[in-house]
Formats: sequence, structure tokens, C-alpha cells
Amino acid sequence: MSAPTLVAPNPSLSGPHFLFGNGTGGQFFPDNPALPGALDPQWTVVQWEMSDYLNPATATISGASYSVTAGGASFATQQTPLGLAYDISDSLTAANAPPTWTLQDIALQDTAFAPVPMDTGVDLSWDFGILSASSPFIGIGTPLITAGLGMTLIYQGTECLFLQAVMTDSRYGSLPFSYQSTDANVVIYNDNIDNISVDFQPTPLHNVMLNVNAMLDNAIANVPALSADTNLSQWQLTSLYAGTEMDGGGGTTESVSIDLQLANIIIDQTQQPAAYSASPGSAIIPQATEAETQTILPAVAIIDALYGQLPTPALAETVATATKGTVYATAEELHNLGYSDPNVWSVLAAELAPDPGSAFSMQFLSDANGTTAGYTNFIEAAYQQDFGFAPSAANLQNLLNDIPGMTALLSGPGHPATVMDVMGGIEGYLLYAGQTSDTGLYAPIASAFMQAHLLG
Repeated sequence: MSAPTLVAPNPSLSGPHFLFGNGTGGQFFPDNPALPGALDPQWTVVQWEMSDYLNPATATISGASYSVTAGGASFATQQTPLGLAYDISDSLTAANAPPTWTLQDIALQDTAFAPVPMDTGVDLSWDFGILSASSPFIGIGTPLITAGLGMTLIYQGTECLFLQAVMTDSRYGSLPFSYQSTDANVVIYNDNIDNISVDFQPTPLHNVMLNVNAMLDNAIANVPALSADTNLSQWQLTSLYAGTEMDGGGGTTESVSIDLQLANIIIDQTQQPAAYSASPGSAIIPQATEAETQTILPAVAIIDALYGQLPTPALAETVATATKGTVYATAEELHNLGYSDPNVWSVLAAELAPDPGSAFSMQFLSDANGTTAGYTNFIEAAYQQDFGFAPSAANLQNLLNDIPGMTALLSGPGHPATVMDVMGGIEGYLLYAGQTSDTGLYAPIASAFMQAHLLG
């Protein structure tokens, strides 16, 4: 199974230092160099039709956090258990009579990645939550609030599809729906992905995984103007945006508001061929249960890393959950004994690493001499293999400092841990860190294996 290709950087890792711009005019405010971190090379904060635009020059900065406000809108950073999140808040009072409409949007946007052909699989994962929201009107009509994640796709270089994964919308009763823009070559297709209640009760930051190919297939199948555009090799994904949109008008005078969170926007090209299906089903990718994440994921990633190949589904289940017939403690048994998640990964890897038939043992046996030089050589090589780059000097030193603690974790009465055990334990920890942060090279392969073989 080939490793997926990351299409765009995760803004929770590449941010939070963004350019802020006017999407309507395509102009950006000057960069505020005081914002924390280096300027993000791709993601920007864009706004459409705002009465007062967010300007980074007015940011309130506190260490690694900041907020920018203007009128009834704001963009702010926030540390969460899921990592760095972005808080987008907006409000609108609509007092226009038809046919005049008020429209304003705020989004985190990436238009800088190379176009992605849609005849290969494209998956998208992101974390979304609602802190608060209000809407006086529910159903077909205005004013409205909609929030979610959208994509721009181009067919044969001319036709444009705005494909929107709607997470919440005051028109929820009519979703999915589409409409033709005033430009004959532009279609907007909205799909109610998460079915969040439109009473806008607070929703915790949570992960949603989407099959973008299924979303595109649904749009083609349901929009007459796209019915002939079934050659996916002619479709390209060209941009990504996440945020909120508000519309007002229709003879009403109402006020609406929303405060949402988003984080960890990750879009992968899976390298698997994709062809159009008139009945693709739901675009939502089933997620592993907590028990599966705690047991099967470490088994798959560790076997792949230590032996140089993915396990069969049966072997993955055995290493993850067997309660008899093995000479090692399985991931489930370790959890039942009270080991924490990172320690489960370390102990399981340490049990398998000394196997003389493992690629890990054959590669690192010469470094298993118990010296600082040996451990250093091992950590530098393993880190490069697990993440695609060498550890920083600080990371290397931290891992070297962890050796006494790892030795204690893996030692039992009368059974001191060997050097190869400790090296396996460190490898397990590196794999755990790569999986939980979605930065390790084995993480997407293990997740894809789960999806293909265990979740259906």
C-alpha cells in the first residue's frame, strides 16, 4: 500500500501566522511580523463583503496566541487537547429588502497547492466544533448561517464547482442542494455532512473524515449541469477553504451570529485509482472506535515499521487483541493492565523488536551496544525513517534522556531490559508520536489499512 501524499500543510502545524485578505478584491493587508511563528507559506485568512475587515495590524498578541477583531467578527488562536485551533466568530444584522442581499464570509483558505487530479483517491480530515450560535430563522429562507469546509474543483479548465461540506446550516431541511451561479460555468453544491442540529447547541471540537471523491460523485449525479462530466481525470481540486458564511435579506430584519472552531485540516491524495460512481453513498468515512484506535492501530503501525510490511488483517487482530496463544502481551492486554497509550506502543514494540527475523533487528543490531554513540546512531536513523527528516538536536537529546526511564518501564523482576528492548521501546514511542500528531510516515498507512480492511 503506497503512502498517501499530503496535498497541503496542516494549518494547525504551519500556522498561526497568516496573511489576512479581502477575498472580494483579492488584496491582502501588509503582514504583521509580530504574529507568532513564521509566515504560513500557503494558508491565509480571507474575508468577503465584510463591513469592517479583520486587519492583522490590530492583533492582540499574547505569547504564541493572538486575536484580531473588527466590528462583530474575530479570528483567534486557541490551544485545545486536539492541538492548535482557530476560533472564527461573526455576526450579521440583515435589514435589506429583496432583491438586495447582505453576504459576508470569513474563512481559512489555501489556494497555493498544486492542482490534484480527481481520478485518484482524495480524503480529507478536519476537526470542527461550535462554541455558540444563534439564528432566528430555521428552514428555507433568510437570514441564514452556514459553516463548513469547501473546495473548488475545475473541469477541463473551464467549468467551476464549489463543493461544500456543510457542517451546520439554517436551511438544513433542504440539504443537499445545489444552484447555478449567475456565471453559467459555476455550480455550487452543498452536502449536509455532519447533520449537526440547527438549534446551534455548542458542539465539542471533533474529527470528521470525508471521501472527496464521493462528494464529487454525488454532485455529478445530482446536478444536471454536471451530468456529462464523469471523466474524473478532467477534474482537478484547486483550493480549500473552511469557515462561515452569512446571508441576509428577503425583507427580514434579523441578527444572526456564530462562533466556531476548526483545526487539523489534513487532505491526502491516497494514490488509489478512482472512477466515477453514480451511487457513491455517504461521503463520511467511518472512524475507528476508541478501542480499535488503542489496540489495532499500534499493532498495524508497529508491525509495518519493524518488519517492513503490513500485516494481514488476521495478524493485526491477533497482535492487537488476542488473549491467549501468544508469547507476548497484546495491545489489549497491556491496556487492561493499565498501561497508558504511549507505553502500550513502547512495550508492544519492545516485545517484537528483538525478533532476529525482523527488519528492525537486522538493521540496528550493530548499534545495540549500550553506548551513547550506538543509541545516537539508532535514534537518528529511526527518526529519519519514521518522519522523513532528522531529529533536531533538542529532540535527539530528549530521546537520549528518556533511555533510563524506558529501561525501567521495560524491566521486570529478574528480567532487565536489553538494549534492543530499549531501542524497540523508543521506536514504539516515535511511532505513537507520529500517529497522534499525523506527522509520522507510518500514520496514514496504518489509518488507511484500518479503513480498507477493518472498518469496511
